[in-house]
Amino acid sequence: MDGIVILNKPAGISSFAACSRVKKITGSKKSGHCGTLDPMAQGVLVVALGFATRISSEFLNQGKEYIADIHFGAMTDTLDIWGSETAKSTASGVSADELEAALKSFLGESMQKPPAYAAIKVAGKASYKYAREGIALEHESRPITISKIEMVSECLPQSATLRVECSKGTYIRSLCKDIGEALGQYAVMGNLTRTRSGQFSLDDSVGFEALELAAQIGDFHSTVIDPLCALSHMPQISLTEAMYEKTSRGNWNWAPAYASAYEGKKAALEFNGKLAGIAMIKEGKICPIANHPNL
Repeated sequence: MDGIVILNKPAGISSFAACSRVKKITGSKKSGHCGTLDPMAQGVLVVALGFATRISSEFLNQGKEYIADIHFGAMTDTLDIWGSETAKSTASGVSADELEAALKSFLGESMQKPPAYAAIKVAGKASYKYAREGIALEHESRPITISKIEMVSECLPQSATLRVECSKGTYIRSLCKDIGEALGQYAVMGNLTRTRSGQFSLDDSVGFEALELAAQIGDFHSTVIDPLCALSHMPQISLTEAMYEKTSRGNWNWAPAYASAYEGKKAALEFNGKLAGIAMIKEGKICPIANHPNL
C-alpha cells in the first residue's frame, strides 16, 4: 500500500511503535514516520507507507505547531515533568507580563542546543540511549526558527500553556528550559501536543481505531491519502499517458514547456490523479529523484 496516514498518536507510545502498528493494520510492506514525536507526547504524526517512504524527506522540512505546558520551579534530567529532579528554584516571581515579554524574545531565528534525551544518532545509537546509561552527551547548537509563540492559558507562578509555531528540529523541552532561564527560573515541559505538521492538523488526523475499522471493511479511502496530497507545497506537473510512458521507460530528456517556470525546483509528477514521482527541473529537462515503480 502506498500513501500517507495522518495519525493522532496517543501519549505513552513511541513514534517507532506507532509507525509499526500503522504498518501492521494497513498491511503495508514499508512504513516510516516523518518527524519523531516523544513517547509521552501526543498529536499529529505523519506516517508514510510503501512508495511514500522513499520521499518522506520531502515532508520533514515542513513547520510544526505545538501546544505545550511549561512548569516553573524545578529542573529534571529529561527537561520534562517525567524525568528525575536535578534542581529546584522558586517560581514566585513569574508573572504573566514577565512571561509574555520573555516569549517575545524567542521569536525569529536562533540557535538551540538539543537535549541529551533526544533521538539524534551518535555512532549509530540514539542519544537518549546513552543518557539512560548515564552518559549525557552534549550536542552542538542548531539553528531553529520560531514564527509564533504565545501564552494561551496560565496558572502562574506555577505553570502556563503555550502555543508554538516553529521550524522542524525545534525541541520544545529545550525551549521550555531556555524560557525558564530567561526568567531566572528552572522550567520543564509538561504535556505536549503536536497540533500541526506541515499542512496537516489534528482535524486531518485519524486514530488507531479508525484505521482498524477501515481494515475490517477493506476500505482505507478515508484514512490513507495519496502522497500527492502531501506535496502541495511544491509545483506539480501533470503527465499525459505518452509522457508517463516516456518516464517509465527511463526517458527523462524532456519537460513540458510550462515547466521552465519551475527551473531549479523540485516538482511532483502526477498521472491519473496519483503521484508518479518527484523530479528536479533543470535546463528544460526532468531530472528524476524518485520514480514510482508501478502505477
